[in-house]
Amino acid sequence: MLARNVQLIVIAICFLLSSCNKKPTSGLGGVVDLSTSLPISKTISVCWNNLAPTQLSCKTDLENALIREFGEKTTLQLSFNSTCDGTANVEIQYQRVKHVNSRIETSGRIYSLMEIICGDFSTAEAAEIRSQCRSAEEAKICNINIGLHEFGHAIGLSHEDLRPESPTGSEVYGDDKLVILNKFDHKSIMHFGYYRNIVGTKVVELTEGDIEAINKLYDQDLKIPRTECTKPYRFDDTSGLCFIGPTNGQ
Repeated sequence: MLARNVQLIVIAICFLLSSCNKKPTSGLGGVVDLSTSLPISKTISVCWNNLAPTQLSCKTDLENALIREFGEKTTLQLSFNSTCDGTANVEIQYQRVKHVNSRIETSGRIYSLMEIICGDFSTAEAAEIRSQCRSAEEAKICNINIGLHEFGHAIGLSHEDLRPESPTGSEVYGDDKLVILNKFDHKSIMHFGYYRNIVGTKVVELTEGDIEAINKLYDQDLKIPRTECTKPYRFDDTSGLCFIGPTNGQ
């Protein structure tokens, strides 16, 4: 009888606190740059540009990570080709100095070019990348983490650090092209400072907020309730979007 009463008390506490059998979250996130075109298809084709034989292991590791994180956890469907024929949505190319992502429009075609480092990070432009990616195992983790972060850019997400809540601050705060999709997420894979601090220590995963942001972006559902868009953010009554900072000096 006593055990039964204890069980009932636990159930009551769980109900009141809504905390039992509930997965912990790391917060929510998502920043989109409207200066580029919104995606129109959830099918993302990826190709590897000028892949050298010595880069095959990097390709395999990153491809598996992209499938695990973006292909299985979001509503996106990924397809991969070992060579590029000018039709892919994302082209991945390995280089030696830094990782960059460019949105390119040519002959009516818009695609993203990911340039990332494979294997040897000793020539990396960023000091924190060089210091964390020295051993073979660290380099393997760095290849995956940097690739996941840059792929987030390639499919339309911006840095989480661009938000005023970020402890690292933002040089472009007030940009009238940046829209938030939900609450600030300090562990987002798109958080520049966080991911750089752990880039060579453990493989990162999409947070709950990253997944929600990607799904909302590809559903073209960028609106959030006005009550969730408070200063210093600016709510646009016409579009229902929440912008980082004012527009036209307002």
